[in-house]
Amino acid sequence: MESGDWSLMPARVLIKDEPKCLIWSERLEDGTPAVLKMYRHRGAVGFLRESLLGFRVAREFAALDCLERLGIPCSPPLFWKRGYDRAHGFHEILATREIQGAVALDAAWTTPETAKVEIDGEALFEAVARMHEGGVFHGALSPKNILVTPGGSLPAAFHLVDTARAKLFPASIFGLKIAAYDLLQLVVKLERFLGQGACKPYLRRYGLDTASIEGLYAEAAEYGTLRRRDKLTQARLTAHIEWAAWSARRPG
Repeated sequence: MESGDWSLMPARVLIKDEPKCLIWSERLEDGTPAVLKMYRHRGAVGFLRESLLGFRVAREFAALDCLERLGIPCSPPLFWKRGYDRAHGFHEILATREIQGAVALDAAWTTPETAKVEIDGEALFEAVARMHEGGVFHGALSPKNILVTPGGSLPAAFHLVDTARAKLFPASIFGLKIAAYDLLQLVVKLERFLGQGACKPYLRRYGLDTASIEGLYAEAAEYGTLRRRDKLTQARLTAHIEWAAWSARRPG
C-alpha cells in the first residue's frame, strides 16, 4: 500500500510518514489497540546489514520487554517482524500496545489545552534509577520520548518509549558514565520547560549525592551547544557507550 493511501484507511490512524519511518495506530486482528512503527530500508544491502548486526526493531523490542519486566512504565511490546513489499521495499516493523489518551510530554507542555500538565518527577527519576540498576541504558531520554496520560488534578502517568538507541547490560550501570549520560540528556531537556535547577530534587530521589548533582549540572552547562568542543565531547560519549555495550554483551 502506498503511503498516500493511509489516510483513506479508517481503521488506521497515521501518526508519522517520513522517508525512512512510518508510524500508525490500528487495532490488531484480536482487537488489541496497537501502534506500529515501520523502518524502511533503501535497498537489500541495508537490509542485509541489519540482518547481520541485528534488526533495529528487535533491539527496541528487547529493551521494552526488559523495561516491562522491571516494572517500569513503558509502551508494552507486542511483536516485531521484517519483510518486503512493493510499496515500502525492505522494512522492519515493531508493534507496541497503544497507550490510550497518551501524548508526548513535550507536545503536552507546548499545547495550550494541556500546557499545565504535571508529571510526578520523583516517580520518573525513581523509574530511571530502576532502569539503570536493571542494566538498561535508554540513550534518548527526553520529553519527546516520555508519553503522559493527563490525570486531571493528579500528576500525569508517564511511559518511556522509543528505545531505538537502548543498550542492555548484564549488570547494573548505576553510577557509571553511561548512566550519567542518560541523566544529562533528561535534565537538559526537561529544564528547557521546567527552568534551571528544577531537576535537582529529582536527582536526589534518583540516588545522587550533592557533589554528584553539582557535577552533573556542571556538565549540563556545557551540553547541547553548537561549539565544536561540545560536539567532540558528545562524540566521545557516544563512542564510550558503544564500546561499553560491545564489551559487555547481555546474554540471551
